Amino acid sequence: MTHAYDEKYLPLCQRVMGDMLDYAVNTLEYNLQKFFTMFLVSGIARQFEIANPTYVAGKNGCEVAKEVLVRSGLALPDVEDVMYHPLHEADIEKFVITMETYNNGTRRETQLKRLRAYAKLSQQQLADKSGVPLRQIQLFEQRQRDINKTQAATLLKLARALGCSCEQLVEP
Repeated sequence: MTHAYDEKYLPLCQRVMGDMLDYAVNTLEYNLQKFFTMFLVSGIARQFEIANPTYVAGKNGCEVAKEVLVRSGLALPDVEDVMYHPLHEADIEKFVITMETYNNGTRRETQLKRLRAYAKLSQQQLADKSGVPLRQIQLFEQRQRDINKTQAATLLKLARALGCSCEQLVEP
């Protein structure tokens, strides 16, 4: 099959144009038809047509949308561009180090909290249903009290109230 463009061009073009339209319509609140008409009249559509690498791979959707506005004689909006995370172009080593630091600094929710939410119970409802004091449940969920070191009777009460095993409540 013969393609009009290199097969790597089309996905890049689609992504940048999609991001441009998303930014213009959802962030800048332009009417889609009106903005697309400005895109066509501005001459930028022609740049995509001829696969100008500045537009296909060198600019993000926010930048292209702003250029459409400038070429249409409109003022640039005072809106923050939020198309990419700052790590989107980081090398893999920097990305891994940053993510490890982030993950080590954040704790995932406790087993108790996850199972309580799955059972659609508030902390108070779980306390009432299990007979375990509300404050103790709060301390377990905040990791201020270690559920792995609590009395077996307390674990059993919570497990029965949540319909799970005691093993599912302990933290890995």
